[in-house]
Amino acid sequence: MKRKQNYLIILTLSFLLIFIFINTDTTFCLGERVNTNSNTENLSLNYLDSDPITITSDADFGPSGYNFPGIGSPSEPYIIENIRIVTTASYAIQISSVTVSFTIKDSFFDANSQGININAPSAGQVIIQNNTIISNPSVGLYIERVNDVQIIDNNFVSNGQHNCYINRCNNAIIADNDFSESERAYFEYCTFLTIENNTFTHTGLFILNSASEYGTHTVTNNTVNDRPLGYFANINDMIITGNYGQILASNGFNVTIRDCYIENAGNAIICDSITNLFLINNTCLHNAYYGISINQVNGFLIDDCNISYTTVYGGLSILS
Repeated sequence: MKRKQNYLIILTLSFLLIFIFINTDTTFCLGERVNTNSNTENLSLNYLDSDPITITSDADFGPSGYNFPGIGSPSEPYIIENIRIVTTASYAIQISSVTVSFTIKDSFFDANSQGININAPSAGQVIIQNNTIISNPSVGLYIERVNDVQIIDNNFVSNGQHNCYINRCNNAIIADNDFSESERAYFEYCTFLTIENNTFTHTGLFILNSASEYGTHTVTNNTVNDRPLGYFANINDMIITGNYGQILASNGFNVTIRDCYIENAGNAIICDSITNLFLINNTCLHNAYYGISINQVNGFLIDDCNISYTTVYGGLSILS
């Protein structure tokens, strides 16, 4: 049920805004997000059931540990493949404190918190390829401080808060993945990401950077609910309008986003580090986090927007 002039705003201000105006035609409404899950494991692969895997040293990959094939070099990495881990343990695979190269591929992971957890700042080449990562209540794939990681051709389904959470990983490639039925895929304080040819269904993308870093990323040919994902960085005097499935706009001046209809994208419209932002006649429905998220924006107008049925935090977020 829509209610005029009755809305939730999360607001933190640490600087003087040039102007703020929210027109009384803007509508906010809380409710349930549409959620359907029809994805299953890759039935074309023959999995070997496995217990959870915990690796805390290079030796754990080799003969004295799990004895995975490979030698740990970029050209001949250790390979974890063709396994299925369904467990009540917190992690299906947890890897830390290693320096070698490794690949996790052609496998299935369903754990009680996170499917794959990697925190290995000194690791070599890391590749996550052609896995099904499903129904992990916290995060499907969590990677922290691993550079040059490749996340390719995976199927992420119904993984709690984040299908994928990548923190401080530079020069990563995220390509040809299917993300579905989660709140978002989250990339935090990374630089020079390549995000291309990914499909988001009933979920979306969230990137958090300092203003100057948004332009380091290449974000191309991604779709959200069968519509283009619009990624705009380092923009001035721009009007953004059209049939987008999600919009991320950052580091700009005099930016207008208008006449867009976006639903089931996690965060429908995300704006960061913009001076003079105008949001006009946009409809944002059934988004898990926020309909509109505004961060470090100096002066904005919101006019005649419908932000309804947001399930987690509220319709509109304004942070400084």
